[in-house]
Amino acid sequence: MPPPLPHLLTTPDPSGLNFFAALPAPVLERMDGLKEVRSFADGAWIYHQDQVVEGVFQLAEGEWKVMHTDARGYQQVLAFLRPGAVTGIIPFFEGRPSGIGVRSLRRSRGFYIPGESIRRWALTEPAGVDAVMRYFGAGVRHLMDVAHGLSLLTVPERLAKVLLTEQQRRPDSPLLEFREDQGELGLHMGCTRAAVSRAFKLLADMGLIRNTFPVVKLLDLPTLQRMAGSRPASAAPPRIARSRALVEVARHPS
Repeated sequence: MPPPLPHLLTTPDPSGLNFFAALPAPVLERMDGLKEVRSFADGAWIYHQDQVVEGVFQLAEGEWKVMHTDARGYQQVLAFLRPGAVTGIIPFFEGRPSGIGVRSLRRSRGFYIPGESIRRWALTEPAGVDAVMRYFGAGVRHLMDVAHGLSLLTVPERLAKVLLTEQQRRPDSPLLEFREDQGELGLHMGCTRAAVSRAFKLLADMGLIRNTFPVVKLLDLPTLQRMAGSRPASAAPPRIARSRALVEVARHPS
């Protein structure tokens, strides 16, 4: 029998966008009594793009990825959701089909709260209005921070940031194993598969990683951390960014 899932109040949210975290304890207790526990197989859809979402989901165990399919049928990976993340709020309150789809990256479990329960307290309780405003405001700020950070980083620096994010999930091992292919990583980083491939080669040539993708071994963590560090646009780039190879990649970011 699987272990019980954590209470909504105690489920961590690494992105800082936890919708339920803004709720007072009494309201949260009432919401917690309405939730359903749902399990999803590897690759299963939580909801599809263009689907009318009829409730709110919170990831409790596993990992979900946010997908968008453009008019040509190409899929783009927009984000990876970790435990604590909440999804479905915007399309539900907007009342229109979702512009994105959310899919289980591996076996996962999550909470589902029917939409009418969410709508009832959001429209009748001050805590509900406050929670909606806080969540939407935090979401906009998060998107602005991501866009600003990417604009200051070359593709190799963005890749270094991705590698460090994966390493933080497995701090006891220098080995990383990606389930996504390089095309999906490129979509997540805002560049092409070819740019990701060149960045992997550069980091390997610099002696920072050993690349046998999808398995990557980190060899020089401090230098990767310096590469991934954000910096003001007016600041001089770190010494490593003036290497001939890095400049060459920066000239061809996509």
